[in-house]
Amino acid sequence: MRFDLISLLTIVASFIVLIELKGNWSQFWDDKVTLEDKLLASKLAFFVLVPLGVLLHEIGHSLATWQVGGTVKTFRWFGFSGYIIPVGNFSLAEHWWISFAGNLVSILLGLVAIPLVFWVRKRIVAETLFAFAFVQLLYALIGYPLYSLVTQSGDWVTIYDSLFKPFIYLLFVVHIILIYQLWQLSHSKKTLYWRLSRQPQIFSTFEKLQGEQIIRPQDLQPQLDLAYFLVSNQEDYAAKQIIRKIERSDPQNLQLRVLKLVVIFYAAKYRQVIKQGKKLLNEDLPLEDNLRLYRLLCFSYLSTRDYSQALVYADQGLELAPQDWKLRHSRADIYIQLANYSAATTDLDIALTNCSDQEMQAFMKRKQKHCRQKLSERSD
Repeated sequence: MRFDLISLLTIVASFIVLIELKGNWSQFWDDKVTLEDKLLASKLAFFVLVPLGVLLHEIGHSLATWQVGGTVKTFRWFGFSGYIIPVGNFSLAEHWWISFAGNLVSILLGLVAIPLVFWVRKRIVAETLFAFAFVQLLYALIGYPLYSLVTQSGDWVTIYDSLFKPFIYLLFVVHIILIYQLWQLSHSKKTLYWRLSRQPQIFSTFEKLQGEQIIRPQDLQPQLDLAYFLVSNQEDYAAKQIIRKIERSDPQNLQLRVLKLVVIFYAAKYRQVIKQGKKLLNEDLPLEDNLRLYRLLCFSYLSTRDYSQALVYADQGLELAPQDWKLRHSRADIYIQLANYSAATTDLDIALTNCSDQEMQAFMKRKQKHCRQKLSERSD
């Protein structure tokens, strides 16, 4: 009954994603890849391609069973899970091969998708393959083996059975190497460039910042600018490499401490940001770094639902830079939480005037519309 319910839910989820894909096909398939497109590509990979991968996994078990002269008594596929019951007089090696074959198919599916990500010209297809390769290999190399280890059930219990020593030691080494190589690939320059090239404007900025760093190798500012850019685009690993480089030459640099605080902020460690950020405000910092601190403190207090303190730091930051759209946007969020929709609308108006990011503009316009609806309801 449980597996029937899982199967039903999987089918329903897959159909919902396919219906969404059909309804947004022209936007999804055009040359511009938006955040909505990437989200849909991820859902397509998870709810449609991964279940197909599970089906191929079970077919892999079946093919191995037939290869060694057995028969498949039962074949079950539940979308995100499945199993077969093989029948035959199998040797230990044949039994091991049947267990391993399905997992080999799962691993190969993820590995084959990786080069296709870089070769396929259609960007949205590459996005879908990227999401599929990540989820598929995470499941095949880490998720399912851990599940088998914890529950002592599933294919990997047989695959790593002590009866197959010393062969399993070699297999374990290959397993770890694959996981390490996957980690290395995800942090490689090639993958970094691919991820940033999703949006031409962002990639253009990245190349410009890199160029500045090359032209002025001894200057700290280009390194800081590039690190801030990487952090804001969720490329923490690359940003931390720059931080380590700066630390080696100037470990006590105040601007570096602000940068490290931004990294902590993006890791959602808001209490730590508040503690360190308030101390840094007492230091002699450039205006832009002071504004960063006010933004960090404002948003951190907002995230911890201390709206009064969040408002204090938003006000102080805006005294330094009244047109700063990020602080205006954050203060609007505070006013929304305090149900002061009139003040929120005013801040959003100013933020929209000074923000050049189209996606952020669209986001703020939705908030603005919400505030005006609330004000309209009150007037009624």
